Amino acid sequence: MGKRRATRRETKRLAAARIETLWEQAFQAAKTDKDGARRRMLIADRVAQRARIKVPRHIKRRICGECGHVLIPGENCRVRVRQNRSRHLSVTCFECGSITRFYVG
Repeated sequence: MGKRRATRRETKRLAAARIETLWEQAFQAAKTDKDGARRRMLIADRVAQRARIKVPRHIKRRICGECGHVLIPGENCRVRVRQNRSRHLSVTCFECGSITRFYVG
């Protein structure tokens, strides 16, 4: 008999597990090998696109949207709580200078 093909649910579960594994590896490598960590997160993004799932929020917020580096507060990014119009976190990446806002409800 031929190989059994994975169902869509199994594919999504495997992709989510792979994304979590890549995140853990990238976070461990972020202080010593920035480009290696960045590469792992680009791979995780590609895995999510292939499986048609979203990268989890707790991971997405720790990655710079412009350059793709893993953000570590105090090391390569600045985090501020701001109160312009509405309350939000302002995260500034030191690698590329981009500013991202995360609104606090």
